[in-house]
Amino acid sequence: MRVKPAAPPRFSFSPQARRDSVGFLLLGLCLTASLLWLDSFDWFVRFAMTHEHWELDELATALCVMGGLGYVFAWRRITELRGEILRREQAEGEARHLASHDALTGLPNRRSLRAHFDALSSARRQSGFYLTILDLDGFKAINDLHGHAIGDALLLEVSRRLELCFGADFVCRLAGDEFAVIVSSVESEAAARSLIERAAAALQQPMQVEARALQVSATFGVAVWPADGQQLSLLLRRADLALYQGKNLSRSSVRFFSAELDQQIEARSRVEAAVREGLRHGRLSVHFQPIVELASGRIAGFEAMARLHDPELGSVAPESLIAAAERAGLIVQVAEQLLEQACRAAAAWPDELFLSFNLSPMQLRDRLLVERLLRVLERSGLAPTRLELEVTETAILLDADEAEQTFARLRALGMRVSVDDFGAGYSSLGRLQGFRFDKLKIDPAFTQAIGQPGRGEDILEGLLGLARGLNSDALAEGVETPAQAHWLMQRGCRYAQGYFFGEVLPEEAVLPMLREQTQAADVAWQREAS
Repeated sequence: MRVKPAAPPRFSFSPQARRDSVGFLLLGLCLTASLLWLDSFDWFVRFAMTHEHWELDELATALCVMGGLGYVFAWRRITELRGEILRREQAEGEARHLASHDALTGLPNRRSLRAHFDALSSARRQSGFYLTILDLDGFKAINDLHGHAIGDALLLEVSRRLELCFGADFVCRLAGDEFAVIVSSVESEAAARSLIERAAAALQQPMQVEARALQVSATFGVAVWPADGQQLSLLLRRADLALYQGKNLSRSSVRFFSAELDQQIEARSRVEAAVREGLRHGRLSVHFQPIVELASGRIAGFEAMARLHDPELGSVAPESLIAAAERAGLIVQVAEQLLEQACRAAAAWPDELFLSFNLSPMQLRDRLLVERLLRVLERSGLAPTRLELEVTETAILLDADEAEQTFARLRALGMRVSVDDFGAGYSSLGRLQGFRFDKLKIDPAFTQAIGQPGRGEDILEGLLGLARGLNSDALAEGVETPAQAHWLMQRGCRYAQGYFFGEVLPEEAVLPMLREQTQAADVAWQREAS
């Protein structure tokens, strides 16, 4: 609903000005009556003739002329003052309008939204109403490609379509390409959804902007008053959460807020807070899972696994920990702290064992990554040749050229690079063949296909062949049975890890495990020798 600016105010005298005017008029009438009663004009004529040398008649004429001119001047000043007051009142009206409306589209703004919301919520309606936030999909690309003038014209067309679609309902612009609508013209959620979906379909239609056919869409998040909250701030937050979920799952959609969504967001917020506190108070730790060389059965190295134990949440899953650190912008600090712990532990292992550590996509885009790694290795005393860094193929292809340069620097320093969860991402084999990887870690989903009906084994065998074609060692993750280990060894897979070879161990359990393996190997050698 677009509110038109108020008409310019009509000029009117103030009560004080009216009282002053009446007073001066009465005073003038009284003076005139007194002069007439005293026959003052005749007296003045006689007096002027008696004293003609004083030139009183010319003086009176001059005074009359000056008085007339004074009246003219006063009238002009009153007219100018009247115009100035009108202009000032009009400017104040325009300022009030601009304070409550968007300058570009003329729609109400956030201040008007609050006033309209307060009016609706205080009316004690029998039925609820629907607060909707919508955000345009693809608007930034249009703005960048065609310029801000075209973007502004597009926003004008969007606002026009929203007004047509929602009719008497309240439509406002919050900021940028974000709009809000209060739907109060329908009685049920189904009717509200239908109305909003029609608006979404209308916005998807091409828009003619300065001889250009542009197309955008919009994602809608909806919160219901009073079911989802009775305060505007709470409803805005919940509608925004629904919008955020719609953006992540399916753009150009209509999402209603749900309590489950709120619980998910709250749980994620608690994990993020736990990560911050864990980073600050040293609650982050690493555990290790053995990586076995299939031909010999000996442990070749360990993969570091992130762990966090929070006093309130308990043990936080590694996936949740890393995802929360990335959302909070703490992944660089978290990874550096975990890597230093892992490197200090690995420095105490036998020299032939390597440490495998996962890099997140955000770390891979860090231009100071190599320098950070070198500082950690220097502080921990671990040789660069014993560190193997794991990256996912999807992360590599986000910026393949930058990743290629980073890998070249890492390899020049003696570190190794492996591809994690190979086969599970969106591979571009033509692009990946240009890289030099030390190891391809095959996703556990393919390992679980061993011995199962279907083409899973054929695909896994193809991945092993691909590793050989790229001149890289293959490592199969998720090995849980002797049959899986035997199948992999027969087909040339060099390394494997999984619960069949050993569970994830805390740092203090690694060295005892290695000693047990060494003692078992010595006993087996003595038996063979005897």
